[in-house]
Amino acid sequence: MDHRAMQVIAAFVSRITGLQSTGNRVYLNRTYEIEEDTRTAINVMLGEETPQGEFGFSSMDRIDNVLEIIAEIRVRSSGDSIDSIILQIRKEMHIALMSWVQSQTYPLGLDFVYMLYPAGTGNPEIESVSEKPTAKIETLWKVHYRHSILDPSI
Repeated sequence: MDHRAMQVIAAFVSRITGLQSTGNRVYLNRTYEIEEDTRTAINVMLGEETPQGEFGFSSMDRIDNVLEIIAEIRVRSSGDSIDSIILQIRKEMHIALMSWVQSQTYPLGLDFVYMLYPAGTGNPEIESVSEKPTAKIETLWKVHYRHSILDPSI
């Protein structure tokens, strides 16, 4: 079984795949630019992970961690407002990821995840060297989860 952080990332990617604005163009740790004919995409990256509290222990057999997930929104547009496209994608992501609150289920559908929330958005980086300007903006999400003190996959 994968490290629980990898399980969290996979569930995160699954939740935001199929959004109306990005469809199946959700990638994990993609290091190169989106294709010329692609209008929108999301690149999901593993961020910092820190234990919660002084030692991270919720008991002698579990460690509670806060995992940061960076969702980089990429947009290429020839006419539409880049800002409005970015905000639409952010809205769709938020609704998809925060649906657990209303349904009162586990965040991301994982019983070892007990909190998920948006933690900020950076400034957009806009590059307008071509006739289709591109923009990138990072959104930060924090996930609180726990794993065994002996094995981070359980």
